[in-house]
Amino acid sequence: GTYLVWIDCRALGIGSDAMTLRLQEEQKLMINSGTMYGPGGEGFVRCCYAASMKDIAEALTRMDNFLMNLRNKMKNKPAMR
Repeated sequence: GTYLVWIDCRALGIGSDAMTLRLQEEQKLMINSGTMYGPGGEGFVRCCYAASMKDIAEALTRMDNFLMNLRNKMKNKPAMR
């Protein structure tokens, strides 16, 4: 077994590299872009959960904050004509 989770983020509309960079800058959360493992990793991120439950809960809260902010930005984005 391993202490890693591979997350599909293709439906978010941003690339893996952009997502990891934004999570680091906006939420101080470090995860790996799937592209670190080759071109087939685009659209995925990898997270390590070899941490305390407290740290995992904090990471999930930060990821949720990021996703809610992203969702709100997408909702308020003007439609293309």
